[in-house]
Amino acid sequence: NRDNFWTKEEFIGNMRGGRGKPLLIAIRPGGQGDITDTHLKWELNRSIPEIPSPLLYEGVIYMMRNGGLLAAVDSKNGKLLYRERLNAPGQFSASPIGANGHVYLCSNRGVITVVKNGREFDIVHQHDLKDAIHATPAIDQNTLYVRTKKTIQAFRVN
Repeated sequence: NRDNFWTKEEFIGNMRGGRGKPLLIAIRPGGQGDITDTHLKWELNRSIPEIPSPLLYEGVIYMMRNGGLLAAVDSKNGKLLYRERLNAPGQFSASPIGANGHVYLCSNRGVITVVKNGREFDIVHQHDLKDAIHATPAIDQNTLYVRTKKTIQAFRVN
């Protein structure tokens, strides 16, 4: 919007306008006006998830796509660190979460995958709950809470 303000009608109109291209961008803070040429740090238009939010964890951005495809990107420069399959096919609705040096990923089919945080792909553990997971898990201290279609399960995280 050219006047730097969206009215309610403009906002609703833009939301109804359809989907744009998937894009992840990093913007330097502190600009004013049109900062396209001065504050755009990097942009990425591949491996962007359909539903789950990306996770920024200790300098790495994790993006989970349907089909079990996990992409990791260096948050400083937008360079792809890896793009690997988790051996957990199907859709992903839950956003990845990070804690204790690990990233936790849950598929809609109920498979929880634990990946070591870092610049290299390393699956630490996988467990099939055999029940649908659509919600993002929560962590409180050392306990991982996962809501499935039928239950809420708690796992001690070491």
